[in-house]
Amino acid sequence: GRYRVTAAHRVVWTWMNDFAEDAYPAVPDVDGGFQEEETPHLQMGDLVTMTVVDVFETDNQGKLLSYCPTFDNRAIKKTNPASERIRKSSSKFLSGVSAVANSTAAARVNKAAALLSRMGFQA
Repeated sequence: GRYRVTAAHRVVWTWMNDFAEDAYPAVPDVDGGFQEEETPHLQMGDLVTMTVVDVFETDNQGKLLSYCPTFDNRAIKKTNPASERIRKSSSKFLSGVSAVANSTAAARVNKAAALLSRMGFQA
């Protein structure tokens, strides 16, 4: 049989399109009139983000049969460079902490701490 797996990843890029003002839809309000959409309009040069859903299809041996990334244009949101820098640096920091925690030195320290605690020493 075939297996289908989905995954998602977040992408960030610079918006390179310009739309005419009348391209933005007006939303009906409670008074029967129309109001502007609350989401800010995208302008050329804005930093934007979107989640891409990846669909992988494999056979029962795990051989990749097809790959289909799915983009949802309605889910594009503005972001700012400062928050993206923080997000990127924090993920680098967490991967560094994970690498240190999984290192052989950390395993030796944990083993030594376990031996000391068995012998009755408290830290």
